[in-house]
Amino acid sequence: MTSFLTKKVKLLDVFFYALAFYPLLKFNLSSIALFALCFFIVYHSYKSKTFSLTNKSVKTFFFLSFYLIVVTISIAYSENKEDAVKRVTRLIPLLIVPAILIFCKPIIKLEKRNRILNVFLFTNLIYIIILFGAYLLHIKTTGITDISFEELVSRRNEFQFILNQYFGEDLLNPHKAYFSMGFVVLAIFSLHESVKNFSRSKIRCLIYFSLFFFFSFLILLTFSFPNVIALILSITVFIIYNIKNRKLERLSVFVISLTVVCGISLGIYHKSDDIDVKRGLNFIESIFKRERIELNDPRIEIYKSINSLYQKVGIREALFGFGIGDVQDKLNNEYTARIVNTNKKNKLLFSEEFNNDYWFKNNIYTIPNTLKSPVGSKKADVLKEKQSTIESSYNISNKIFSEKKREYTFSVYAKKGTAKHLTLRLGDIGQRATFNLEEGKYEVFNNLVSPRIYAEGDWYRCSITTQIKGEALIIIGISNKENKYKYFGNKRELYIWGAQLEQGKDLTPYVNNNSELLKYISERELNTHNNYLYFLLAGGVFCLVGFLLVIGFLFFISLRNKDVFQLTFCIIIAVNFLTENILSRHLGLIFISFMLLIFFTNNQKNIETET
Repeated sequence: MTSFLTKKVKLLDVFFYALAFYPLLKFNLSSIALFALCFFIVYHSYKSKTFSLTNKSVKTFFFLSFYLIVVTISIAYSENKEDAVKRVTRLIPLLIVPAILIFCKPIIKLEKRNRILNVFLFTNLIYIIILFGAYLLHIKTTGITDISFEELVSRRNEFQFILNQYFGEDLLNPHKAYFSMGFVVLAIFSLHESVKNFSRSKIRCLIYFSLFFFFSFLILLTFSFPNVIALILSITVFIIYNIKNRKLERLSVFVISLTVVCGISLGIYHKSDDIDVKRGLNFIESIFKRERIELNDPRIEIYKSINSLYQKVGIREALFGFGIGDVQDKLNNEYTARIVNTNKKNKLLFSEEFNNDYWFKNNIYTIPNTLKSPVGSKKADVLKEKQSTIESSYNISNKIFSEKKREYTFSVYAKKGTAKHLTLRLGDIGQRATFNLEEGKYEVFNNLVSPRIYAEGDWYRCSITTQIKGEALIIIGISNKENKYKYFGNKRELYIWGAQLEQGKDLTPYVNNNSELLKYISERELNTHNNYLYFLLAGGVFCLVGFLLVIGFLFFISLRNKDVFQLTFCIIIAVNFLTENILSRHLGLIFISFMLLIFFTNNQKNIETET
């Protein structure tokens, strides 16, 4: 019997290591690894007679799964029952994993846990190498060298398309909010191992300290705002706990603390002008200010829609929610209702934020918020050519559709930089005009277009009026001194702000389309981007309270055990739940299940004695 159990335990280890490879596994394979691991834990618990079904364990399980029970019941009053069943089924790991931890009481010795984390560390290193390899292949294939790795990672859909081309359909997911959660865990693990080996092995200490900086650097480089906060908080907890531990050399903690603070400070300073940094800061600022802030995050409009939706609910919906199957439908309807009441004069969205993916970039990239706009209170963007050895066009674009033949006027504010010529196009290749931003002149290519240019200080407001029917292309671009549409790019740049498309031939004062974010989230049918709000809408107050109690319980266990890794995990999920529906995505569920299994098993009190 002993030999049989030993074989099963070894097989159990295999699935632990397999699950540690989840960043490199397709969704179906990582799911198989998770459920196989859970099966063998239950089997081993039964054979070794460690399975415990007591009144206390049953009550604990009911306490931790209450919010899931509520959302499961909500299937009954969801109108979209098919979607409801799918969403509840997706949450099954959150029912199985706690049940295993409570009833089976698995034990992972510290040595084994560290080996599993080292496998996870190795997996993420391979993951980054593959991402960077895809980036280099993209540059080699396209010949475009003016896009950085961090810029490509921030364009998740574009990067996903590139990865699919090279490595198959959805083998890897470059969503930085999700892979950054794992990086935070690995940064703290590497820091822990570095301190542990400070007086034992200088080489191991240096290796792990380098890995700590590597993962911290990646978190700052890709800049998922919640995970940057989680990293800072987790490092702070680590330093506080280790300073109090007399078994550690105080000098090692001091040196590491000082280096950490300097490194993170430099990293944040380096990213101070990054769009995601500004979006995060503006998101926080917008909580306390009612006016719209440029570079606002679409989440703001999601949360406003949820607030508007929740103000209309009755007592039943407040207590029990709409039902998990109807949350997205309710949100989509609210997005549409709010759009109806917004200004429609300016047909363009993101008319001041040209870096947004609403605008397609053709051999050009945008630098947001570079200098004062014509109105002074807001910042203008830069259009910059990508250097090219072949003749190309350099512009940003979008499309408009008109059922009937109508006149439209397209305008933008522009100011010369190293480039002096702006091109505006509305329709086919001939429906365009080029504007000389040094002399205040224009050149039109046929009588289909009526151009105008007006000086406003050191800015010009340039416009074209033309007739369109059906689908028409809207272009803002750079031209050369010969007014050519295609030429050799040389990294020249000009400044733009305040684009407007309006029906009719009159050029009217510019207004921002304040429905841009609403249309953006409506067209993409974005979810709540907040797991707390998601459970509030799905199962009402009862569900939300149950969910908060689970998170509070995990924090309580972590603080009681004085366990840095458990606290790091709690910080990561608590912060990320504020900005993402982590539990609505496979990657989020696998991450949480994996971390629960390796950090919240028995025998975790030995973590401190190991240190």
